[in-house]
Amino acid sequence: MLILVAEEKDEKVLVRSRELILTSGDEKWQANALSTAITIARRYFSKDLLLKFFREELEMLQEADIVQDWINKGIEKGIEKGEVKATRNDILDVLSERFGVVKKGISARLAAIDDPAVLRSLHRKSVKVKSLAEFIRLLEEAEN
Repeated sequence: MLILVAEEKDEKVLVRSRELILTSGDEKWQANALSTAITIARRYFSKDLLLKFFREELEMLQEADIVQDWINKGIEKGIEKGEVKATRNDILDVLSERFGVVKKGISARLAAIDDPAVLRSLHRKSVKVKSLAEFIRLLEEAEN
């Protein structure tokens, strides 16, 4: 990108970089090139200036491969967090239904577990345990 070789790191370089990138007919390439140019330009310009300068291209930038990767990763994380929260609630619901009031300590201990596989296992076991004390013992094992 032009900004790396330009002696003067000013808005003229940004203007020329944008012009060169937008002359390509390939929109996917344009999006990827813009994301790269902005990433490099961030070393020399403020985030606010770059957001204002590339305001019209922001929608195009959403199609850049790296941005799509970030979006997909964020969606995956959000789904996983939702599943983890739902599984914790399911465990508490099962225990409450089977054994009555569940101590707050169990809820707090479940909240400390982020591994979906561990929580799914605890959920299956919550249906089978004979007592709340047995579940607490299983919970202790899972914490270690």
